Amino acid sequence: MKTRCRDPSFSPNDYIPYDCLNDGVIMRDHLKTILENFKLDDITDNEKEFQKLWLKFDL
Repeated sequence: MKTRCRDPSFSPNDYIPYDCLNDGVIMRDHLKTILENFKLDDITDNEKEFQKLWLKFDL
């Protein structure tokens, strides 16, 4: 994920839902979309792993 973000061709609009860019709020569905866009299927396909990650965002 870090490597892709450092690439000069990286565009947040391609990976991050529009709502997140405007409101600055990440909802559970937004996080899932971000992970899917980064091709992190090992997390999105495993509900337990996704839930652990989501708990870090859900303040």
